[in-house]
Amino acid sequence: MDLATFFKDYPALVAATSALLIAILGFLFNRWNSTHNKKLEIEKKEYDRHAAIHDMRIQEAREYADTLFDLLYLQRQLVIKLMNSNGITNKGREVILETGKQVSVLWGKANKQVLSIKILNDDELASLQAKIVEHAARDVDYIVTVTGGIVDGSYKSFDKERLKRLADVFRDGELMIPDMKARLDKLAQEI
Repeated sequence: MDLATFFKDYPALVAATSALLIAILGFLFNRWNSTHNKKLEIEKKEYDRHAAIHDMRIQEAREYADTLFDLLYLQRQLVIKLMNSNGITNKGREVILETGKQVSVLWGKANKQVLSIKILNDDELASLQAKIVEHAARDVDYIVTVTGGIVDGSYKSFDKERLKRLADVFRDGELMIPDMKARLDKLAQEI
């Protein structure tokens, strides 16, 4: 008896064998599909977690850029106040002292936030940050000396041209902040 005759004589066996084969294949496909979906879900969660961390780091770097801008702006304003401090009143000294304290607070804040740039591991961004900080740190000791001297009344003479150049340096630093933010925007699009 050949195979064709056998299946012709026993049609129920053909249906049962087909049903069993379909059930086995269905089970295997569902198992593969379930495993595949779990793997995709895990990959999506990992990607979402990575994206959230990346976004958080970009936001921290933006806050650092804002701090640097505020620092440069406030230092420039302080230098302008120092340049215009001839015949200064006690109220003027208080304003200069308060501005100096605000600058000091911003330096502390900036020093705490600097890692937000380094952790992004971007050479272009790190280079911009270094240039901006170089502008911000230019002659800070001189500014502190002049500010202290004016506040306590012991500093009568200082180099106004040097202060003017410093104001220009700080302004130039402020003008670099949009480049830093543009680079951060570009990095935010990458992941």
